[in-house]
Amino acid sequence: MLDQTFGLHGRGAEDPRAITVAVESIPLVRAAFESLVGTVPGVRLVSTGPGHQATAPMVVLEVDVGQGRSTGPSGTRVSAPQANVLRLAPRWEQRDAVRALQEGAVGCLTTGASLADLAAAIRRAARGEVTLPPGVDGAAHLA
Repeated sequence: MLDQTFGLHGRGAEDPRAITVAVESIPLVRAAFESLVGTVPGVRLVSTGPGHQATAPMVVLEVDVGQGRSTGPSGTRVSAPQANVLRLAPRWEQRDAVRALQEGAVGCLTTGASLADLAAAIRRAARGEVTLPPGVDGAAHLA
């Protein structure tokens, strides 16, 4: 099981203030994003699976290699109801971003975002704040 804290305190250090992040995607994409997110200060990576218990604050990155489509009628794929979900996809259409928010995600970001933007989005998601990609109207999700 992957469960390590990375960042300012060094690899493997435990920081009780760290944001717990789990990455949901196909194995190759998950490994790539775990490697990337592992460089963000104040983030602790964990794996999800049967019996996984979410901690607060916890952010689940759902990485879609498609086009920002919904994960399905049930919304988020992980069994971590306390987690705040940040969905990543190559691009976002207004309707797909609104659907993601309606299904319970707290944000949407493109997979081409910079590491700084990803880190900022993870921190906002941990606080329950909405993140939307450029070109998506933030007021539309309230309708």
